[in-house]
This record gives sequence, C-alpha cells and structure tokens, in this order.
Amino acid sequence: MALRLLPLAHEYEMIPLKEKCEKVLVGSLRKSPTSPKASKGPPAYKHRKDNAPEMLLKCIKSADAGSSKPLLEECVRIFSNPDIPLKDLKASTEISDQVKARIYENRMDNTSNKMSKLAHELERERSEKEKLRTQLNDRVTTVTKSRMSRMTRFGSDPSLDKPSNQIMHNVPPVHHPHPHRQSKPMGQGRDMPPRFRTK
Repeated sequence: MALRLLPLAHEYEMIPLKEKCEKVLVGSLRKSPTSPKASKGPPAYKHRKDNAPEMLLKCIKSADAGSSKPLLEECVRIFSNPDIPLKDLKASTEISDQVKARIYENRMDNTSNKMSKLAHELERERSEKEKLRTQLNDRVTTVTKSRMSRMTRFGSDPSLDKPSNQIMHNVPPVHHPHPHRQSKPMGQGRDMPPRFRTK
C-alpha cells in the first residue's frame, strides 16, 4: 500500500502521508534480506539468483517516482552491496537514468574502497613477511658465525694453538735430590766386594 501511496502523496503534496510512507518503506527495507536467496519451493522469477530483491526494485521505483530522498538514499545504500545484481535495474524503464548513474557511481566507489583496503592489507602482510624473513636470516647468520668461531678458535688464538703445550707448561719440573751426582752404570766405579778371598 505504501508503495502506491508515496507517488500520490508527492503529487498532491500530502507531506504527512508521504513521510509516513517513507518511514514504513525504509523500515521494511532494513528488515528484508539485502541479497536474493534461492527458494526452497518451485522456482519462481523473484527467487532467481540473477534477480535483485523484488522489494528493493519496487521501493526504488516508488522513491524515484515520488521524489523521496530518504527512501532513495536507503535503496542506493543497499544497491552498493556487490552481491546484489544490477541486471533488473539496467533493464527497468521505470527508473530514471540519473538514479541508475548514482547507483553505478556508488557501487564503483565502494568497490574502489574495498580494493584500496585489500591492497593496504596485502602491503602490510608483505612488510611483515619481509620483516620475519630478515629476522630469520639474521638469526641464521648469527648461528653460523658462532659455529665457525667455535671451529676456528684453536687455530686463531696463539695461546690456544697447542693445548698440550699449555698443559705441560703448568706441570712443575721434577727436582732430583742430588743434582751434581751422576749415576754410573752398573759395575763401573764401584768397589765390589771380592767374592773369593785369596790366600
């Protein structure tokens, strides 16, 4: 009923009635689904996936005919959803070209904004990926240098070149009790007791 009364209220300048029709139609649009859904029963034209919601098309026709700014704004906002096809809108001859152009422009602006947000998110993810890659490379380089330092430490430090020399250097020398006495071989320079006494 409000769809038919809105253009008439505008034509006869019945402002209170027009405002009441606008309020009812805007509330109905906000409660109705904004995208077409497949019907569970027999196929019908209004449930085709390539068809915009029937209520939305009727409201935008009524808003265009009745010069209803609130209703038209709500219809344009809903048509900005990329899930809603524009096939029936393009084919309609009851909707002015100005309204169609506004819907197309609004759809393009929303698509451009979404693409910009997507590009920003991709750039942020790429930056985080590069940061993680740099941190990983730095860590690998640090670990590699540490291992190489451990492998070449003995060859690069003169004090640790020969660990056996350092150990022998720390061993105290052995002191002989009589350093000037020289040991003589067995049987030389000793007075051996005679085994047989001669008479």
